[in-house]
Amino acid sequence: MKASARHIAALAALGILSGASTLALAPRALAEAGHPDRAATVRPSNTRLEWQVGRQDDGGPPPVRFVYGLDTDVAVWGDWDNNGSKTPGVFRAGRWLLRNSLSAGNADVEVSYGRAGDVPVVGDWDGDGRVGIGVVRGRLWYLRETVTAGPERQFGYGTVGDLPVTGDWNGDGTDTPGVFRAGDWFLRNSTTAGDAEATFRYGRAGDIPVVGDWDGDGRVGVGVVRDHTWFLRHDVLGGTHHLSFPYGDGRAYPVYGPPRVLGPIPPAPAVTPIVWGRFPHPAPADSDAQLIANILRNANRYAGRTWWSSAGFAAQTTPYLTFNGTGELNIRGPANQAFALAVSLRTGAYNASHAGVSAAEARQRAVRLAVSLAARHQVNAVSGWGSHWQSALWTARAGFAAWLLWEDLPAADRENVARMVAAEANRFIGYSVPYYRDRSGAIVSPGDTKAEENAWNAMVLQVAVAMMPNHPNARTWNSKNVELMISAFSRPSDVGNSTVVNGRAVSDWLKGSNANEDGVLINHGFAHPDYSTTVAQNAHAALTSSMAGQATPRAAFWGAETIYDALVDKVWVPGTTYPPRGMVLQPGGTCYVDDSPRLYYPQGNDWGTDRYIQPTLLDVQAQAFGFDRLASQKGLYWQRLHGQGVLNQQARSTDGRTYQTATEDTYAGREELVAVTAAEAYLTKWIVAQNAWRTSNDPV
Repeated sequence: MKASARHIAALAALGILSGASTLALAPRALAEAGHPDRAATVRPSNTRLEWQVGRQDDGGPPPVRFVYGLDTDVAVWGDWDNNGSKTPGVFRAGRWLLRNSLSAGNADVEVSYGRAGDVPVVGDWDGDGRVGIGVVRGRLWYLRETVTAGPERQFGYGTVGDLPVTGDWNGDGTDTPGVFRAGDWFLRNSTTAGDAEATFRYGRAGDIPVVGDWDGDGRVGVGVVRDHTWFLRHDVLGGTHHLSFPYGDGRAYPVYGPPRVLGPIPPAPAVTPIVWGRFPHPAPADSDAQLIANILRNANRYAGRTWWSSAGFAAQTTPYLTFNGTGELNIRGPANQAFALAVSLRTGAYNASHAGVSAAEARQRAVRLAVSLAARHQVNAVSGWGSHWQSALWTARAGFAAWLLWEDLPAADRENVARMVAAEANRFIGYSVPYYRDRSGAIVSPGDTKAEENAWNAMVLQVAVAMMPNHPNARTWNSKNVELMISAFSRPSDVGNSTVVNGRAVSDWLKGSNANEDGVLINHGFAHPDYSTTVAQNAHAALTSSMAGQATPRAAFWGAETIYDALVDKVWVPGTTYPPRGMVLQPGGTCYVDDSPRLYYPQGNDWGTDRYIQPTLLDVQAQAFGFDRLASQKGLYWQRLHGQGVLNQQARSTDGRTYQTATEDTYAGREELVAVTAAEAYLTKWIVAQNAWRTSNDPV
């Protein structure tokens, strides 16, 4: 029986089915009826693979656990002896080592097929009721009709990078290939090359596709596993998921999914906790510090009364929060709020009555955010977040938050945090630092300064060095940290500058520049003052170093005076041109506007023109760390203006939010950004009050 045109059209209208759609829906012989596939996972454990085979549709503990294979093997799952029960196996560089029972022991069957790097696949390729094996190599499929010897089929299907899946898509008794591509399924009805005979969307990028008979009706179903929650539907084409349940943990991988090498969990590096006895002085009580504290308290109020629930966290009961994805808008906001709460709680700025959440509950939330972010990182979780062009920034926030709350973290979570920070820091060993201009002055990244990117990449190295000063890679991390910081706000003349900073001449550190000679930064294709405020990301080194009892590298402030002075004192003349965009807009003058919190944007701003919190942090740090010298030491004057502007914005709403509409700040994570920025500003004030800050020009 073929799917009716009406049925297919209905599925297409629902967005479930698209493209070619000739899947036959003939019922399969129900030889396996009443025996649904059970959730089953494999995870690395002490150099071995631990298998956990569970119930059909709940998140209860697995009734069967055993160890089989090495953590460098690829797990496979199939009915090797054709007795109606699936059992474990491993693929080891072309050798198949298969068990016929759910238990530890030696292989019952061993066969050679494929080679190292192949992806093993399993299915009944000829419909004879016996399982066969195969491998996928790039986009080439090689299938053998039995577990041992037998006829071989070869064909191409999918593209490199697809996740291979196999199943009896049309119920004819024969398993055929398919691929999963960022939420889209492309399925064939024969073991031959050709176009997909059905496509549909179920899941999203980062999900792990799974295939099985979930209800025991003899028909194959599909599903995805996301953050160890299984979303399953009982057939290939119909509807959304029929059931969902949590099963496994962050390092567990579903055996029904595309096989992969899990590899050992890296050992957790040793972390040196913050010695809080180094900070004996009271929190700053002057009016300027209280202005910043009040901004932070309002941000805490918004986090407690609105954000926690609107983000979906209040309804989650699992030990680790689910962030519903691995991208910027999933991870950065929670990391920012974790840091903001941690700073507020540890410095005494937190006000429970104002926030509407007790300090104990706020601390519990901050810890839960931090440990969940660590548990969901790819070094600790299959298909986790990380290794993203911006993930160094997210890791810096999450790792610093966890470090501030270290004594509240269970031992396993401390290990997750340490692995997360070390893994992201290690990404920059041997990293080639990018630039807006090369050493000759030629623009190599048109319209796109690398200042902010280099500064935030340095941030994770600062956190790593502060938390793990005895790590074998600590010196390498710190050297790359210094290189990134010097590069971030370097000017064309700096490539010839002989000034020695942290052991080397500036000219030796640099391979180009990221700011114009006058201190202006170009991003998004025009002069963009918002990116000048990211000098604060370099100054972040003073916060991590001070909390660790270390000296801040002088490199943290390289170029900061010039960049800050360009905001304060550079006069823009309307009608003149400034490359690359050209015309300078009315009314002209300086970017910092006397007696006003508002900034003048000489060539416009695509982020909105009511962003006062970013200059507030820069002003606080310019005054605290002394890089407002060229700007007539007016950092305190400007922080009062800009900070009061933020407080005035927050006073408009009962829940402490800063922005009324997205037009004031178009960034989707704007409130979380206010929270983390205010936290950095207050932590700066607090560190200065503790007399905990010092600099060093020693070699790194």
